[in-house]
Amino acid sequence: MIVNNQYLRIDDGEDVGDFVLFDRVGKTIFSVNRENQSVLVVVDKKFSIDTPDKLALSVQELDSMGSPDIDGRNVRVYRFYTNERLCVEVAAAMGLMEDVITVLRDFHRTLAAEHAVVAQNTPDEFRSDCDLSDLVFEPDRYLRYGFPVYQRDYNGKMRELRDFDSNYSADPRLFEVPVRYRRFSTEDLQG
Repeated sequence: MIVNNQYLRIDDGEDVGDFVLFDRVGKTIFSVNRENQSVLVVVDKKFSIDTPDKLALSVQELDSMGSPDIDGRNVRVYRFYTNERLCVEVAAAMGLMEDVITVLRDFHRTLAAEHAVVAQNTPDEFRSDCDLSDLVFEPDRYLRYGFPVYQRDYNGKMRELRDFDSNYSADPRLFEVPVRYRRFSTEDLQG
């Protein structure tokens, strides 16, 4: 993950691989697929979806569970529940990289509109309360407790902060979307 004043770039560490670029000013996400030479464009937009009758959110704060401090910040562990089901566990450091937290909030809120469209088109029996809360209605709830240094969701997907460099200077070309790639939106896919 690379953040500067205008962009957030998320990739697997391969500069020539696929990546996601979030234009912070234009609130637009570009998901670049090099193999297909395509770019999925997600523009921030308002959305309206009915909140399910039962979507009870709760959070349980645990001790640090042995997590070391990071950059002088205490790490706490939180479990986020929806309808009493554990959705995500996060170890977070309050006060760490607050500027990045702001960017991640905007990114997740922009993406929430796309997830809302998917949720509306998904039959009730295939909807997950965790997905509804964490992707649509409260996509940034875990960011309220600090920067996530470890995260594991109910599907077993994990993320972990291994290192960071607040003074990193990235090659500006990493923030360019290939102009020759075909661009499309989810609306294009829906016909």
